[in-house]
Amino acid sequence: MSKIAKWTLLLFLAGIGKAPWVGAAEPIRSVFLQVPSIDTGTTLMLLYGKRWDLFKQEGLDLRIVVARPNVATATLISSDAQFSAQFQSCYYSGIRGVPVKSFMVINSRAPFHFVARPEIKSFQDLKGKSIGVASLATATHYAAKRAIGHFGLNPDRDVTYLALGALQTRLNALENNAIQASILSAPWHLLAKQFGGRDLLFVGDVLEMPSGGLCSTEKLLKEEPQLIKRMIRATLRTFRKVKESRQDAISFWSQQLKLDSTQASAVFDDIPKTTSTNGILTGEAQKTLIDAGQLLGALQGPIDPSKGVDMSLLKEVLQEPEFR
Repeated sequence: MSKIAKWTLLLFLAGIGKAPWVGAAEPIRSVFLQVPSIDTGTTLMLLYGKRWDLFKQEGLDLRIVVARPNVATATLISSDAQFSAQFQSCYYSGIRGVPVKSFMVINSRAPFHFVARPEIKSFQDLKGKSIGVASLATATHYAAKRAIGHFGLNPDRDVTYLALGALQTRLNALENNAIQASILSAPWHLLAKQFGGRDLLFVGDVLEMPSGGLCSTEKLLKEEPQLIKRMIRATLRTFRKVKESRQDAISFWSQQLKLDSTQASAVFDDIPKTTSTNGILTGEAQKTLIDAGQLLGALQGPIDPSKGVDMSLLKEVLQEPEFR
């Protein structure tokens, strides 16, 4: 805990107190999972699982903490956290030889909307225009390039990408015509419609790119496989619970993010579209991660994609009767 307090942590999303008890003798095990922010689809999914005690049913007192992406791997190696939801960072670190592995996909498709100004009727109208992204060589930049290329434009020559930072800044720039399109997340794409913005594409419809999942150290995967399996089971049950509980999930996320019901509904509608069906990293998704990693500069030189992932325990859980 002392090291956790030194991260810029940032923020506890779950109360910390005495662990609940299973039966009369053995306490539920507290485990720490670090996430990049409270408003990602992955974090919202896991918080909803906590809301229904799905992790406690597997004997886990899940403590969710927010930590910067650049400390994701370090906190695992130091044992300050047992799990990270920063799937891409861990995947790339594993390929580079750091002893961590991503073992389950949660969000399997790009959770972005490609939104344009009112006068932009199609992607072809974007030729010679400016596109706002969070920053260059990031997932939003990569997603914008893939979307542009999907509709026949040259993503390297036909448009200009501007690094504008936060979603609010991108929205303001779009409204003021400083840019003509931007990558936005729900519910920000709805706010753009207030000034006539056009939602040209939900990028997840054309891009399978894992943006969240679970990872841990090679040591924990090897020495405590049952702990990993308990985490996997609880997460798979969370997938199922979200699909079964639309109105409850919308109400819960509305409270978490301080959104009105329309905005919370938009967030909910995107989450099922981006959530993996079974947690497996597909060949297409792996190819996308490698391509994105090379663009982002996270991967250089010879690449062995298998070094960053270990789905063996997930596959064992998927063979259990409940999940077949």
